[in-house]
Amino acid sequence: MSEIEPLARRFASLAAQRLRLPPPEIDADVLVKLRRYQWPGNIRQLRNVMERAVVLAEGGRITADLLPADTYVGPAPKPASAATTPPPVTVAADDVDDERQRILAALERCAGNQTRAAELLGISRRTLVSRLAEYDLPRPRKRDKA
Repeated sequence: MSEIEPLARRFASLAAQRLRLPPPEIDADVLVKLRRYQWPGNIRQLRNVMERAVVLAEGGRITADLLPADTYVGPAPKPASAATTPPPVTVAADDVDDERQRILAALERCAGNQTRAAELLGISRRTLVSRLAEYDLPRPRKRDKA
């Protein structure tokens, strides 16, 4: 898909605009990784990856370490044959810490607004609330209007 770079830049720019931030710079290695991934016909996945990167970017620069785990932005998975059983899924402690930090960063950027934070993370609000409970994080509460 040759239009990956302009789409990625556009999605990042739109996300930054929603957050009232300047358009971020995107490192060349990020674009290489994005082009390498097959994006199985789902432009929403690319949009979510870029929105998440904008939320986590500090100093207005999107670097490769801000991209999700290799399952999203690594080499495309090979089709599994029907005769093989997939290995059990394990979650590394680093992945949990990364996700926890992404959640905290999104909530901070959105001033505790769970709906907006969930949108930036590319997950539903219900999933965000579940993850907050799973990681023993306090749920932000609505502020009283004075």
